[in-house]
Amino acid sequence: MDLAILEALKAGWRGEIPVGAVVVYNNQILFTSSNGGKFQHAEMLVCDFVTKNFIKNYDLYVNMEPCIMCWFALHQTGVKKIFFGCINLDYGGYSCQIHWKKKKKIEVFSGMREAQNQLLLKSFFYHKRS
Repeated sequence: MDLAILEALKAGWRGEIPVGAVVVYNNQILFTSSNGGKFQHAEMLVCDFVTKNFIKNYDLYVNMEPCIMCWFALHQTGVKKIFFGCINLDYGGYSCQIHWKKKKKIEVFSGMREAQNQLLLKSFFYHKRS
């Protein structure tokens, strides 16, 4: 999760919403990404990477719950476990309670470094709006 937070900080420094993601496969970090714009979500960059490299059954660490668009895309890529920091109150794909029609169940772990991730996002939006 530390690396996902670092990636989120990189996005924040560029003026993007601070979201970072890390792909882990067999206990090895394969890819890191951060938000790059409206439709360049960190998770969509992950989807692009894993599909181009034919990676299945990977774990994803992301500092904020993926939005509905990213959640659906991740389900199509063969992700095994998703670990996220804080809930996406407006657009969260997991917390919105949509029942995804997928044979393979994805394990979800939420609340990792939740307070730290919430503070990161709140401070970003506070400074953006002031």
